[in-house]
Amino acid sequence: MTQKAFKNLCSSFAVIYAGGGLLFALSPVWVVKLCNTVGTYLLGLKAAPYPAELFYSALAVGMMATIATCMLMAALNPSRWQIFLLPVFVEKCVSSSLGLLFFLILEANVAYLTLFVVDFPLALLSLYLLMVRLK
Repeated sequence: MTQKAFKNLCSSFAVIYAGGGLLFALSPVWVVKLCNTVGTYLLGLKAAPYPAELFYSALAVGMMATIATCMLMAALNPSRWQIFLLPVFVEKCVSSSLGLLFFLILEANVAYLTLFVVDFPLALLSLYLLMVRLK
């Protein structure tokens, strides 16, 4: 595969992942309903239960594995892979911002507050590490 083809493919996936993330952020219930519709009507599968905690838990586990891998890559070769701190910073910014937003707008509960209290300092730490390495 040429470098140009690789770049185009990665750019396409970036758009797809960003769009998927936006769908999950704006309408998580709709995403589960869409999966249920496709699964039940087209594939004859049983629908996922609401509120589909296991569905979102699987996504959370995947996300944690991804950022753990990013941190491991940065740790194994800091001079070459320091840029792997950037996706960790972005993820922690998004999760802490959504946690605070949900807490302030939807419901003041401990789960939403925990997202902010835990992930916001990790976002700041990731940013600090990234800035120190990129000097």
